[in-house]
Amino acid sequence: IKHIVTKFTELIANIRTQRSQRSHNEVNELLLIDIFQSTTSNQQSNNISNTHFIYSQLLINVLLQMIPINTDKNKLIVLCKEKYYDIDNEMKLIQEFENNYSSNDAIYWYMRDSFIYRVLNKALQTQNIDLLFLFRFFIHDIRQALKQNKCTSSIQVYRSQLMTKEQINLLKNSIGCLISINSFFSTSIHRDLALLFLNELPLSDDTERVIFEITADPSGTLSKPVGFIKSNNSFR
Repeated sequence: IKHIVTKFTELIANIRTQRSQRSHNEVNELLLIDIFQSTTSNQQSNNISNTHFIYSQLLINVLLQMIPINTDKNKLIVLCKEKYYDIDNEMKLIQEFENNYSSNDAIYWYMRDSFIYRVLNKALQTQNIDLLFLFRFFIHDIRQALKQNKCTSSIQVYRSQLMTKEQINLLKNSIGCLISINSFFSTSIHRDLALLFLNELPLSDDTERVIFEITADPSGTLSKPVGFIKSNNSFR
């Protein structure tokens, strides 16, 4: 237990302090979206889009099925030290990760505003296979944590996001299609909190504020794990 609060305003201030930078990074990062389209006026564009969709699904499935190698963590740490050698705060976190990480801490580390979140998300967005292979142990640990904390019934969740107008139009034109977001997709059960953080973000000429309202149903046979995380994390 990090804090005990008795007033809602104090709770909001507390969450805002803990989450602000991590949330700001997450909401500001553009989503990598792949769409499988069954019909389109542009057959060539359709084929390329569908190829990307299938490739991204195969890549994630292969990573989840592969058995992590014991040396993956050490190689990842060496790479991160080379990347962040001149940033003291990150080097301290890398050292902490090297000394203290265990499989039970995967969600905690992913939710922190640290090198793990940034490097992993970049690897997922660019589909950097070599780097993703080094993250096999971590991706596996997150998946296991989500399974252990899985929702047993349908749940309504919210996600605030900045999106380009091009992305929004793409989604509008893809109603009824299969959509894949190629990263871990964190959400909140509190719509007001999602709106609170979203409304604080400045817009550019090419972006819009978007809130996803999602009914997550874990009963589907092909569903990825849907977990409800409420302990040892800054938000849920």
